[in-house]
Amino acid sequence: FKDAFINLKVPDDDLAIARKNLDPEEMRQRAEYYGMDGSMNFRNYIYNETSKLYYIGQTQPITILNPFAWAQFIKAWREGKFKRKKKN
Repeated sequence: FKDAFINLKVPDDDLAIARKNLDPEEMRQRAEYYGMDGSMNFRNYIYNETSKLYYIGQTQPITILNPFAWAQFIKAWREGKFKRKKKN
């Protein structure tokens, strides 16, 4: 009993558990793992629908001529975001 009591691992207190759960890296990994919930899906759908209604009766702008879109594309290309991921 004495050895078991001395070697007993006491669980973290509530504050340590909260800090571990609110770690920014842990939160980012969880956000990537889980999909969108109902409210996020609704917001995304409504945003897409309102974007369609904004351009009703006219053509949508072509982003190929947008210099900001080109800058964003070149930046992503330089960062290697378009590289194929190797399969294990």
